[in-house]
Amino acid sequence: MNIQLGNVGNRGDILKHAALIQLAEVLRQRVGPESVYIETHAYLLYSFIVDARDWKHQSLRLTQTWCGYHAYIERETKWVERGRYRCSAGLALDVLSPDLAFLAEIDLQTRRQLKRQLREAGFSNRVMVTESTDRLPAVIGKRECNGFLMLVDPFENPRECWPTVSCIAQAIEHAELMGAIEVFAYADKAFDWPSPPAGFKGPIATVDQYPFQLAVYATALFEKPAQELLGDLGWICSIE
Repeated sequence: MNIQLGNVGNRGDILKHAALIQLAEVLRQRVGPESVYIETHAYLLYSFIVDARDWKHQSLRLTQTWCGYHAYIERETKWVERGRYRCSAGLALDVLSPDLAFLAEIDLQTRRQLKRQLREAGFSNRVMVTESTDRLPAVIGKRECNGFLMLVDPFENPRECWPTVSCIAQAIEHAELMGAIEVFAYADKAFDWPSPPAGFKGPIATVDQYPFQLAVYATALFEKPAQELLGDLGWICSIE
């Protein structure tokens, strides 16, 4: 069994997914489908939810404090009521509807299930699945796009895969790019976030709800829009 199943729908997922769909929505509005989405540790489009009651409890607490969570909660509730949970890859594809997406999933059985879900949802013609994050730069190559969104959510320290993230960002980056990289870390003390890849700034915003910690990096064109929406989710935005 993939160890990710036990974490589906926890507080860290809510924090991560609420930010992800807000970033995806703004990108969709500003650049349309001419975007690329990348996820370094994809898991599935949807899964079973382990503890729906806890998800509802955590969601309610967040929405009572921060208005930005309502859009995510409304979208996810439709899945939770059926005993399922829409995972990050599914949410990003639903909202952003990118021209191309690249999903890395190391577990063989999970990868097979992910490909089956992609076929059933009609996404397989524009989504490439690879088994290793390290292979993503070679698979992606040099890409021209107006919008770019990446989720980095490893089991290990995000710094372990940062050279790969930087390589991907370098291949995508250009002066007019609207792009963001969302990074998840599980740590019991303040995480030391890595320096931004070429063409990106940041972290432009962070949220620390130990042990769940997240950061977002953005291109210059996307910095202010990203900070506005992340502020509505309770993130702390950097000021230069």
